[in-house]
Amino acid sequence: MTDVNGTHLSFSFQSSLESDLVAVPYFETPNVDPLIRSNVPTHYIFRAKTGYKFVLIRYRFVNNYNEEQVTPGVSSGDIFTQPQGYIYKMWVPPQQSDFDSYSYGGISNLELFLGYATPQQVISLGGTDGGGVKLLQGYGTSGQVVFEIPSEMTPVEAILGILQARLLIAEQPAQPNVTPPSSSPQRSVTPLPQ
Repeated sequence: MTDVNGTHLSFSFQSSLESDLVAVPYFETPNVDPLIRSNVPTHYIFRAKTGYKFVLIRYRFVNNYNEEQVTPGVSSGDIFTQPQGYIYKMWVPPQQSDFDSYSYGGISNLELFLGYATPQQVISLGGTDGGGVKLLQGYGTSGQVVFEIPSEMTPVEAILGILQARLLIAEQPAQPNVTPPSSSPQRSVTPLPQ
């Protein structure tokens, strides 16, 4: 657990999940009676491009201050992979207005968009970045970011931009001139040097 720069929030890595699918929230507010709103879909489901997979990284913010705090949004990040050491940017879903007109790597968005997520898919594959949440003293909230990487790659580390935190996801193979981490590599957060 580490403090988020410039705040009184702590940040901790919770888990990572590799999947062919991801559930992405959409923010239209349907004109539906609140009593039946729970039956209205809240997430879209996307499939990774052929030969790729999604890596969902989940984390938690906790307010450690004596006043209400607002969590920062996470809009950028990089994931480091093995065995080649390639780096991939955070995945951002296409906007709904682009579904018909935008091509992603030669594949239309309609091929990757599978419709509305089921409640079970929302629970297992959905989430937001956790940003903009007002937290009372001692309370926390979870967030999630998504990366899309080639299926044969292994995610080993992620750096989430605004948080200035390095998340070790998996055990990295020994490399020359690299000191292995002293704590458990499965669940650690290391602040980046200033």
